[in-house]
Amino acid sequence: MNLLKSKWLLVLLLNFLSLSSDALTARWTGVAGVLLQDKTHCLWIDPILTKPSLSHWILGSTFLPDETIIKDTLSTLKLKKCDAFFASHTHFDHAVDISFLARTLNGIIYGGESLKRVTQYFDMSKSFVEISNGKTFTIGDFKITPYRRHHPQIMNLFHFMPGEIDQDFKAQFYHYKEGETWAYYVDHPEGRLLVDQGSHEHDYQKNIQGKVDYYFVGVANLLSIEHFIDKNIKPVGAKKIIPTHYDFFVLHYKIFQDLILPGTNLEKIKTQAEKSVEGLEWKQLKVFEELIIQK
Repeated sequence: MNLLKSKWLLVLLLNFLSLSSDALTARWTGVAGVLLQDKTHCLWIDPILTKPSLSHWILGSTFLPDETIIKDTLSTLKLKKCDAFFASHTHFDHAVDISFLARTLNGIIYGGESLKRVTQYFDMSKSFVEISNGKTFTIGDFKITPYRRHHPQIMNLFHFMPGEIDQDFKAQFYHYKEGETWAYYVDHPEGRLLVDQGSHEHDYQKNIQGKVDYYFVGVANLLSIEHFIDKNIKPVGAKKIIPTHYDFFVLHYKIFQDLILPGTNLEKIKTQAEKSVEGLEWKQLKVFEELIIQK
């Protein structure tokens, strides 16, 4: 009897290990970053690890990837290859690291004209593929559909660095203009995901309503919690919500590393969302924590 139980436990363990190795996983990588991996392919949306200093804000000086931090992070993640990189837009906190990471991990960058100009400065334009609104493309088992949307105002007051990336982009801090803003719908046999940093409603949501299992959503620029729930969470219809873009990304000093953006009351958003939407699961990830995606 004990031998029989041991055999069953061994079978269950082997099945679990097999499931784990083949599973689709997601990690929040800080700020708006979402890293998706299955057994054969890797996608990284908004792969930002570098943070600015006070001198960047005051002087507008050149803002380049922090290669030491990036390499240390890749070592922590045990990541040596990633197939595809995306940015939701081209502000500094979404676009500064993408070219260096694509070169280091031998990947392709997908985006619009503004992101292409960033890659041209970093001599990565040969590894760039232009995307189109609503046009689906495939990378392994991943089907990715990018949707154009607007970028909400900062603290509902003003647009930070609007407009397209200029042709004479030289990577100075205030050269990282907004550019095209995208949401990404990812359809995979293991689960359907939406990655959108907009925090406000948009017309594209009707195309995917009820077809999202996991919603990675930015919470930095809410008009109000009620608006966020009624005009964003409910129309998408996802039952699993993973908040992003709430950490204090605007300065790199360690004294700020555990802070969240002012005015972002995560616990209140979670409580009201779960109360307002039956069966909703609000999952706040730690940085680099692995989440297994399942339909």
